[in-house]
Amino acid sequence: MGASKARLRGPHLASVLLVLSAATVATAQSIQIPPAGLPAGSSYRVLCRTTEVTDATSANIDTYNAFAQSDADAVPELAALNTTWTALVSTSTVHARDNSASDPSPAGATGVPIFLPNGARVANDYDHLWGAATTPLLTPPELNSSGAWGGGHTWTGSNHDGIGWGPNSMGASNVIVGTSAFVDQKWFHRGSATATQQRPIYIMSDVLTVSAPGQNINLPPADLPRGAAYRVLMVTSTQRDATSPEIGDYNAFVQTDAMSVTQLAALGTTWKALVSTDTVHARDNSMTIPTPPGPTGVPIYLPNGVRIADDYDHLWGTGTTPLYAAPNVTSLGGNVDTFVFTGTRVDGLLAPGYTMGSGLVSIGSTIPTSINWIEAGEAALPENQGRLYGLSNVLTVPDVPAAQVVRAGTPANPTAFLPGVTGPIVGQVWNPSIDHSSFASTSTADLVMLGWGAANIVVPPFVGTLLVDTVFGTLTATPGSTFALALPADNGLVGVQFYSQAISLDASGQILFANAINVTIGNL
Repeated sequence: MGASKARLRGPHLASVLLVLSAATVATAQSIQIPPAGLPAGSSYRVLCRTTEVTDATSANIDTYNAFAQSDADAVPELAALNTTWTALVSTSTVHARDNSASDPSPAGATGVPIFLPNGARVANDYDHLWGAATTPLLTPPELNSSGAWGGGHTWTGSNHDGIGWGPNSMGASNVIVGTSAFVDQKWFHRGSATATQQRPIYIMSDVLTVSAPGQNINLPPADLPRGAAYRVLMVTSTQRDATSPEIGDYNAFVQTDAMSVTQLAALGTTWKALVSTDTVHARDNSMTIPTPPGPTGVPIYLPNGVRIADDYDHLWGTGTTPLYAAPNVTSLGGNVDTFVFTGTRVDGLLAPGYTMGSGLVSIGSTIPTSINWIEAGEAALPENQGRLYGLSNVLTVPDVPAAQVVRAGTPANPTAFLPGVTGPIVGQVWNPSIDHSSFASTSTADLVMLGWGAANIVVPPFVGTLLVDTVFGTLTATPGSTFALALPADNGLVGVQFYSQAISLDASGQILFANAINVTIGNL
């Protein structure tokens, strides 16, 4: 019996570093990608200066593109974007705007908005980016790939319009530089410097797309069997101050934040803040007391399904055993590089004099996996706006039976599309088939459409009713064989629903529609 296979799959993670001064209480800039305020489906690009520096002696554009990619990939949050980074520099043979596919109109597309890593918009499109001589940039491009500010000369080898500057392009003895503190044409062309000097370059991502809220949430975690217990740790997507001495205020805040996200609300759990007040320790508030006073606990995951700790001993023992991953995933499923109010020491106990509601409040950082995740060794003014960590109550991987419901439609199609002998179960192969004994007996090709929506549309001149909408894939098989859809052993797929419909092409070339099967992926 022949079979064809298709696969479903889902998403993942990342972050950088932050410095806070207790004396000045000045926060470093956070990485905020995707930019706040862009609706789901919006396209954008990210521009920044490299954190590392290089000379400008090479005339090979590939040298600078490799440098750009390496610099961005060294930052977990940028690496998690899974995009290509190109250098905004010109050699004697390649212009910066051609290298970065950012040609302004009419030579190319007007393009998409361009942002710094902290979410600040630099330019509305490519015309704007290369037209700063007449329309200044919206903010100076001073942020580097690590999310830190740093003005200064930056190699470009280019005129302000992104075109190479002849004898002063990359690889020449003297090379054009821009200055990142400017928003006019001097951001890209201000003067020149000896090519052997060490300076950063500007780099830009490929076009990115804003995911729908919660799209990157993968719960229950893929590595847990049915019935297994776990908890979820998230960073709030919203911010508040730390002026209240009441633990209940912070618990209510993280509960509201989590319940605003459909996927987290569906867990039906209570969320507690990982913060300490003068009277309540974070580990007591969250019921995560490590051994020997309490149970070792259960594994802890991020909303994207990545495990960060095996148990409570691990969570509060990062002085010796780092977390498996940075705790940088928000309730919306995105990544964030920021500080969080904690009022807490590395062991989960309150930080004396720096608890929530004090004159200065202890903070953590979403970037490290060391003790700094909860105790960064710094403090912030309680009036500042900051995020909190929220921890779910204990959850259990549920039993979800797989379902295959036959639907004929109106007018009804022949019920020749048969459910799989093996159901749509994670880690197994769903294998529906077409019974040709009374349907399309001379079929030369069989196909199954897979869609996210149901439909009921009569489609002349085809014979039958179209029952699937928003098609995301197809399965094919030779007539008489079974179809095969390999479902990954990923608990994040449990409960996912989709729709399928079989279609055959008979010997006369006529397209014939069979029934649909409404599918629910289960784990038993």
